[in-house]
Amino acid sequence: MSEKSYILKRKIKAGLSKIPYIIFGFLPIRKNKIVFSAFEGAGYCCNPKYIAEELIRQERSYGEKYEMLWLVNDMTKEFPNEIIKNIYRYDAVWRWYGTKLHLSCKYSSSS
Repeated sequence: MSEKSYILKRKIKAGLSKIPYIIFGFLPIRKNKIVFSAFEGAGYCCNPKYIAEELIRQERSYGEKYEMLWLVNDMTKEFPNEIIKNIYRYDAVWRWYGTKLHLSCKYSSSS
């Protein structure tokens, strides 16, 4: 795939991703719901992993209850029992809506 094709594909994907914001924008925010993702579904890693582990520790220590969803590409990967795994696909983006917090870690490139 050429660089121009790749850039066009990413621009189209970005444009389409705005549609759910309009459609699902009316949903109420659930203060205890947190969605995690790392490197577009690569797994349980990076900063979101450690933030999730701290939230799990707080749940156990202080009785806080969070609904923690993690978007992954491979559902066979191991996660703590407190985290619900969801497949990371474009059509699952609706899970982000209505959440208080979305924690993500992505690759970045420098120019």
